[in-house]
Amino acid sequence: MKVAVSGYSPTITLAEVNPDGSFSHIQVHPTLENPSFLAYSRVLGKLYAAHENAEGLVGVYGITGSHSDTGLENLSIFPTQGAGPCHLALSPDQRYLGIANYTDGSVCLYPLDQTGLPVEPGLRAAHWGTGPNAQRQEGPHAHGITFSPDSRFMFACDLGIDRILAYELEGFSQKPAIYSPPGSGPRHMVFHPSLPVAYTIRELTNDIGVYTYHRETGTFTLAQSIALLPQDFHEYNTAAEVVLHPQGRYLYASNRGHDSIACFSVHNETG
Repeated sequence: MKVAVSGYSPTITLAEVNPDGSFSHIQVHPTLENPSFLAYSRVLGKLYAAHENAEGLVGVYGITGSHSDTGLENLSIFPTQGAGPCHLALSPDQRYLGIANYTDGSVCLYPLDQTGLPVEPGLRAAHWGTGPNAQRQEGPHAHGITFSPDSRFMFACDLGIDRILAYELEGFSQKPAIYSPPGSGPRHMVFHPSLPVAYTIRELTNDIGVYTYHRETGTFTLAQSIALLPQDFHEYNTAAEVVLHPQGRYLYASNRGHDSIACFSVHNETG
């Protein structure tokens, strides 16, 4: 298995994951400045990188060759129609790419052609509002894009306004938002692979919100909140990423400050 790694330098590193879990270096590929979040389509054979700059851009890269001669190839660059893109995601049917622009609190949706390249112009929506945390929530800050499993809806976690905004892809119409607790800062969301359940990591309150997902309406009901930190830890921390085991058996969340990965088992019937 191959992995691509970025880290705010003007490069993307391609590596091979060995059977023992170690990594073998393949290539360091030069890119635009600040490639942050990456999304890969095995079906389309494309790697998408959000370049987190004042003028938001997405780079599209092809993966060429096989085994030892594998490499990345520059294919396309297109605008995110916002500033500071920090996250992007592909719809499950591989027909759309959604992008979250953190700095100006906007999102952008691009249809993709059969080769995985964007069909311009994309569709843009701006968020509005504030939150109670004056330092982090002085305005909207779109931070994560997640598509519903049936590719009908796009959900955008907005850290700055404590909401998860919902968009129906047909016509890109906005649906009622999901409200997160004040000051919680919803960051990323992930769906369970088989159950109607979604998990949102809240950066500012360092917890996970577990939601029952209502497929027909694209709405959610809060079912559980669970902390990411030990009760005796009182130093500064911000939660970052949430990931599910491929079969949904475990959930993992990262802590910055406590410098840890919180690990949870997932009930196989309720999620």
